[in-house]
Amino acid sequence: MARALVAIALLMTCAATPAAQRAAVEGDVTALRSRVERRFEILPVAGGVVLTPHFKAAVRSIEIADGTIALDGTLVTGAELRQRLGADADLVLQLSYLDTASRRSLAGVAATPTPPVPPGVAEPSSAPETTSKMPRARRRGSLVRIGGSVKVETDEHVTDDVVAIGGSADVDGEVDGDVVVVGGSANLGPRAHINGDVVVIGGSLSQDPAATIDGEVHNVGFGDMFSGAGSRWRGNWRGWDPWGGFRPVAKFLGTLMRVGLLMLFAALVLFVAPAPVGRVADRVAAEPVKSWLVGFVTEILFLPVFVLTVFVLAVSIIGIPVVILLVPVVIVGGIMVFLVGFTGLAFHLGRTLQARVEQLQARPYLATLSGIVLVVSPLLLGRLVGLTGEMGVMVGLLVAVGVAIEYIAWTAGLGAAALARFGHPVRPSPEVMPPAST
Repeated sequence: MARALVAIALLMTCAATPAAQRAAVEGDVTALRSRVERRFEILPVAGGVVLTPHFKAAVRSIEIADGTIALDGTLVTGAELRQRLGADADLVLQLSYLDTASRRSLAGVAATPTPPVPPGVAEPSSAPETTSKMPRARRRGSLVRIGGSVKVETDEHVTDDVVAIGGSADVDGEVDGDVVVVGGSANLGPRAHINGDVVVIGGSLSQDPAATIDGEVHNVGFGDMFSGAGSRWRGNWRGWDPWGGFRPVAKFLGTLMRVGLLMLFAALVLFVAPAPVGRVADRVAAEPVKSWLVGFVTEILFLPVFVLTVFVLAVSIIGIPVVILLVPVVIVGGIMVFLVGFTGLAFHLGRTLQARVEQLQARPYLATLSGIVLVVSPLLLGRLVGLTGEMGVMVGLLVAVGVAIEYIAWTAGLGAAALARFGHPVRPSPEVMPPAST
């Protein structure tokens, strides 16, 4: 009888041990989470978590995933971790010892139970889907919207920046540049892949756990900007990025090169076609709002009218071969109209500067180039400040304002060129300097 009682007691103890162990582990994770949250903000990412300090520190992000630890995107050893984090190194090491499910539970992400596989059905692969390698059928350039929202579908690949001012940005495709939203929200879907940075000013950021951001995330409200509290950069690193430190330099040099080419082309246009440039400048000076509205409507209608015209010509007696030859001519012609319009707007700004700067008087080329610098100065300043790696709020705001100003200038120039060609002539401004003078 005594032996039977001892056996029953042993069986009850063994049955209770797993439950006790699970309770102990859950209690340890809860206590560890409480300690971590006092020092860091926890952000779940694929395969692990990212910690961002609540305090000012030399390290801006700590990624813990698959038994590795990366500080600001660079993998480190235990000795390097202790050297850079000090007393917080032990806390980070404890997180690295947890399994993936426990780390995600630490970040507040519940584990999703895997449904049983029916007999005869192949078990799905456990390898995560790589959204960055998904084929994107549609490609497009920069996407800028003022006073409205933008949307990047799953099958779209934007090769430049996505900017929304006074609206929201819904991204579920791939973006090579930055995503900048001012006065709206940014929503990143499960298949979104952002190669650059995500900057949200005066709005909210909604990011699906499956979305990937190779750059940095910056989310700040207008209240934070004026209170002086600032905001926190949150690194969402997918691994070691050897070119991360060179990205601001590349952006600055790319913008500088583009502005230099724009100045060269504007000078050539002013030399070859001074009369059309003068008429565009007069139209911008006389009707700036109307010029912008006409340019905006032209941008909206150009693509559908162009596609419809190509289709009609292709099915007509002209035939597809002739249409194929005409399409590049139309595209080049459209670029030339854009360039003449922008040069005319810069020429108008240069004439305005001539009345205030003595060195620009009787020098129309120098005045026009000064007008171009005036238009692109906020963007150039933002890229220049971005070289420091600090003042992220100011950089994002300058870039957004610079992109908006340049878009308005190009659109107004396009509308002024259209009005100068098809509208009623306006009286020339008395400030016009002969373009041939130097």
